[in-house]
Amino acid sequence: MKYRFAAYYYNRAASRGKKGIICTKYLAYPDSAGVHEYEKQGRSPKSIRPYYWQTDDVISNFSWGFVSDMRYHSVSAILDELIDNVSKNGSLLLNISPRADGSIPDAQRKILLSIGHWLLVNGEAIYGSRPWSRFGEGPSADTTINLGRYHYTGQDFRFTTRGDTLYAIAMAWPGPTAVITALGGKTHGTVTGVSLLGNPGPLSFSQTGKGLLIKTPAEKPNPYAYTFRITGVKLDSNESTHL
Repeated sequence: MKYRFAAYYYNRAASRGKKGIICTKYLAYPDSAGVHEYEKQGRSPKSIRPYYWQTDDVISNFSWGFVSDMRYHSVSAILDELIDNVSKNGSLLLNISPRADGSIPDAQRKILLSIGHWLLVNGEAIYGSRPWSRFGEGPSADTTINLGRYHYTGQDFRFTTRGDTLYAIAMAWPGPTAVITALGGKTHGTVTGVSLLGNPGPLSFSQTGKGLLIKTPAEKPNPYAYTFRITGVKLDSNESTHL
């Protein structure tokens, strides 16, 4: 029955010149038949998946719906989740909890506006991006651990690509020098330029056997994750599919 439903839905959408997508859980359909969803970050994939996927998670740390005395995840934790998912060919569906009259509590509005402000500056590494040949590096890139809400360090990076540009998103401030070990030597080509989104002008860098060493500015461009735009890298093809 479920396959008949899928066939009807997709054929109906195609007959109207539209592209339909079925979102499903618990492997109800093959990955190629729709978007597989995972409930909560702890169940999300640990590495790049060949087909697009999505995590459903909640802005509160204990309730999907509005309750009194709600407590919330931090802006940083939500952005970390979004960035990690996108680097693995996924996305984040963030559940908010309006009151009974439909109004959004101020605390939730502030979180959403802060996320939006970060995306205004760093969105080019998220919207329309594709995974690189590897999703990240650093202690948190160990796929044997279940990340959940992970405490990141300045050694933790997540990678995305867009066109001929590689984005290395530092999950925490790396200090005076950011070291991206994946770009050590010339395996991925010679880096020709590095900039930090939200910071004016190019950054000084050197490419050694140890990695790509980037001199960071004295002032952080924002309070959260930090996106380095890198050009000159030979971007390996990735066979993942983005619906």
